[in-house]
Amino acid sequence: MSTVTVTPDGKGVISGSFDKTIKVWCLETAQELFSLSGHIDWVSSIAVTSDGKRLISASDESGQVASPSRSFHVAKLKAF
Repeated sequence: MSTVTVTPDGKGVISGSFDKTIKVWCLETAQELFSLSGHIDWVSSIAVTSDGKRLISASDESGQVASPSRSFHVAKLKAF
């Protein structure tokens, strides 16, 4: 695990890893809800919007936007 954040409602934890995945966890049960893949390098940072509807992740090669409540990618961002 390289980075972690708590969802705005305090019910979930989102982790980014050296294995290039993002995992969404239930804080109460400590169970993994789902995993997102798509980065080609390790996930260096993650953030969740204040409404909890978007998850932004970054690695050396790019960034991605996803929905933390529905295991799908919304957009892929290019590195500058």
